[in-house]
Amino acid sequence: MTAGRHPWIQALTHPVLLLGALGLWWALDKSEIAALAALVGTQAVLAILEVTVPAVPHWRQTPKQKLGLAAVYLATLVVFGLVLSLYEWLLAPSLVQARDAWGLALWPTA
Repeated sequence: MTAGRHPWIQALTHPVLLLGALGLWWALDKSEIAALAALVGTQAVLAILEVTVPAVPHWRQTPKQKLGLAAVYLATLVVFGLVLSLYEWLLAPSLVQARDAWGLALWPTA
C-alpha cells in the first residue's frame, strides 16, 4: 500500500494534522503541556502513517535510526528547557532593568 494508491493521504494529511494539533492545543487551554501533547500526538500519527503507508518505501528507517532521532528530539527539548531557564535567570532581569531605566513599555513586561 503506497501513497500513490491513496492520493487523499498526500492531499489531506498535512492540513488534518495541523488542524488536529491546533484543536488539541486549544482544547487543553493553550498551555505548554498542550503544545507538548500536540507535538507528541502529531509525531505518533506520522510514525503510524509512515509504517502503514510509506511515502517512499525504500526510505524506511531502521530501529537504530528511529532511536537516534528520538534521542535528538529529547536532547532538543532538554536544550530548549535549559536555554529558557538561562534566559529567565540571566537575560530577563537585565531587560526589565533597562526597560525601567529608559521608561519604556517594552518587552518583557512580566
